[in-house]
Amino acid sequence: MFKKLFQKKPVQLKNQIELCVSNRLYESEEIDHLLNRQDVDIVEVGCNSRCEVCDAQFYAIVNGEVVSAASAKELMDCIEEELVNNSVM
Repeated sequence: MFKKLFQKKPVQLKNQIELCVSNRLYESEEIDHLLNRQDVDIVEVGCNSRCEVCDAQFYAIVNGEVVSAASAKELMDCIEEELVNNSVM
């Protein structure tokens, strides 16, 4: 029993996507694709202090990198590309 208490549990790393709650991505249906992925944790942040990007474009922070695009569809493509190129898994 002592061994079970102190045995390390495996940690599953996931990609992290931070989204400002004011971002227009929430108004699109594209976000459903992210919500259903098992390899992604979505973190909703009150403000990422990137108001100039948030006001002008759709954007997300993927594993620490800012990704932005003119539309929700383009942003999803950019997020997918960033996840392929810089995945934590």
